[in-house]
Amino acid sequence: MEKIKSSTCVVCDAGPVIHLSELNVLHVFNDFQKVIIPSRVHDEILKYAPLSLDINIKVIREIPIMEESLRILCKNFSLDIGETDALAVISQRPGYIFLTDDAAARLVANKAGIKVHGTIGLLLRAVRRELLTPQEVIDILYQVPERSSLFIKASLLEQAISSIRQQFM
Repeated sequence: MEKIKSSTCVVCDAGPVIHLSELNVLHVFNDFQKVIIPSRVHDEILKYAPLSLDINIKVIREIPIMEESLRILCKNFSLDIGETDALAVISQRPGYIFLTDDAAARLVANKAGIKVHGTIGLLLRAVRRELLTPQEVIDILYQVPERSSLFIKASLLEQAISSIRQQFM
């Protein structure tokens, strides 16, 4: 039986694409209805993980003008241009989820009322959506410190692994 694609749409920063590429699990993006990235995020991905763009991604070249309050938050949190562009794009798409591993960008998104997840959340979602088995994701999480450039506390990795064991095994 073929898996039905999720109706979820996302706007993505470079981090999750790069990190999931490093972990060889980019296919988890194929479950989303739409994956949108701004052109400057696209350029960053190509710089650090050129093979990453084998997934179905729509690149947005025209970045919408950002609301003043969101622009100020981006400036106050010193977000780089990729995160700022991604937030501008998602601010025009209610109901979309913002994917980023940048802590400051996550804070800005939360303050703006934008739903946000990162690489670890995507891996946990892959278990719930039956794209990967619980054991596959646990094995991947153990590989994060050696195989990816994702900076994450060991305690958070252990918490994610524990959560998978409790919920799915």
